[in-house]
Amino acid sequence: MVSYKPNSKAVLYSRVSTEEQANKDNSIPAQINAIKKFALSNGIEIIGEYLDEGKSARTADRPEFQRMISDAKKKDKKFSMILVHKTDRFARNRSDSVIYKSLLSKQCGVNVISITENFDDSPTGKLLEGMMEVIAEFHSLNLAQEVMKGMKQKASKGVYIGRTPFGYSLNKETKRLKINDDEAKTIKIMFEMYSKGDSFGTIKKYLNLNGLLTCNNKFWDSSSVKRIIKNPVYTGQYIWNKTKRSNRSNNDPSDWIVLKNTHEAIIDQELFDKVQKILKAKQTMKGAAVKSQYLLSSIIKCGHCGHNMIGERKKHTSGKVYIRYVCGNYLSHRMCFFNFVHKEAIEYLVFQDIRKILKDGDIDPSKVIITKSDDSTDELKLLENRLKKIKHKFQKQLEAFEAEIISLEELQEAKKRVSLEEAEIKEQINQIKNKHVNEDLGEQLKPQFNDIDEIIESNDPTAIKLWLKERIHKIEVLNKSDVKIEYRLPW
Repeated sequence: MVSYKPNSKAVLYSRVSTEEQANKDNSIPAQINAIKKFALSNGIEIIGEYLDEGKSARTADRPEFQRMISDAKKKDKKFSMILVHKTDRFARNRSDSVIYKSLLSKQCGVNVISITENFDDSPTGKLLEGMMEVIAEFHSLNLAQEVMKGMKQKASKGVYIGRTPFGYSLNKETKRLKINDDEAKTIKIMFEMYSKGDSFGTIKKYLNLNGLLTCNNKFWDSSSVKRIIKNPVYTGQYIWNKTKRSNRSNNDPSDWIVLKNTHEAIIDQELFDKVQKILKAKQTMKGAAVKSQYLLSSIIKCGHCGHNMIGERKKHTSGKVYIRYVCGNYLSHRMCFFNFVHKEAIEYLVFQDIRKILKDGDIDPSKVIITKSDDSTDELKLLENRLKKIKHKFQKQLEAFEAEIISLEELQEAKKRVSLEEAEIKEQINQIKNKHVNEDLGEQLKPQFNDIDEIIESNDPTAIKLWLKERIHKIEVLNKSDVKIEYRLPW
């Protein structure tokens, strides 16, 4: 039995994860109550509390945990112990546990005490403590696998897991989807409109203007409409485990659970298939569209409604032919007004604006948008891979420490080196992701316009259109004399 010095002072640390919050026996109040009883019976005075609610112990990146460690490092601290209910409340990650306990004990003179496990300072006590830490980490990892296994079993029986899709509600008894009649009407409108050639933007605007809002009473955006149009759940099909929780990328199809007719369909298969064919055809057409004679299509927008402006060739009764860009929202649905600009005039204006930048380098910063080049993306991947390797390298140092090959001081030095290197790499990653725009924007833009004469002399509409699209983010037209060009600044 461990004995404690009279008038010992301590702080308590309590943690509960999101998954554990419903467990009353493991709740923060229950942990605090047990710790206070232990302190009272052992003559220990608790002078502070650090509580992390809804935080996992797999990582040390917990606000109250880090505040506690910071306070323990202070020279004027008043406590010599940290009381926890169990070892796994402190950490379930073996490396974090070893490092922080060693740091607290050897550098701060603070010991971590588990009130229910009562490890002493003997070799046997240290061995038991280490074993409990390993068991805690195993339990954490194993629990995640068991939870996934349980979810997989439920999903394979048609029990719906995850966020209930718009158009449905969840039957609390069967845990299966049932149709929400009001929302289902909106779903049907989306599919019907898209099957007749309407764009996501047009569908979005129609729904918003008619008060057919999302389940949170917010306006629709085009990406939300597209997600619904692509989702086979509306045909009665249930697909589970398609994407990873961490980064939303797709899992291997062999890991998916795909079930048909698990719930009532809102959209019949024929309409769904028709819509998917249109969607695929439009995506294929994007590449072919560059062959159009309209050099600015897809980057020229109506400044009033934001809709793409569409190339139109119109013959007047007098025989004169007008070639212009007209608001597509007006042409398709008369939901904007006859906003247009003549093709020759706007294309001339764009090339003149580019030549002006080349000549004097002056440009309004509001006319520039930053985009990331492929080179930046490759550099980002390299840095992220380096970050992973550093973490693996430190794990080796930790194993060396546990095998008593290196000392705690050497481990701490390794930790410092790793932390510094991690910080440098993260800073480089942030610089790439959030690179600031220099004041001299015109000079930065110039190099990508140097081949303007060469591209025009090629007389190749496809090449010219691609050249413009790579350098111009969008062109907004309010009227024939009010045009705003927004350029891309690639990194």
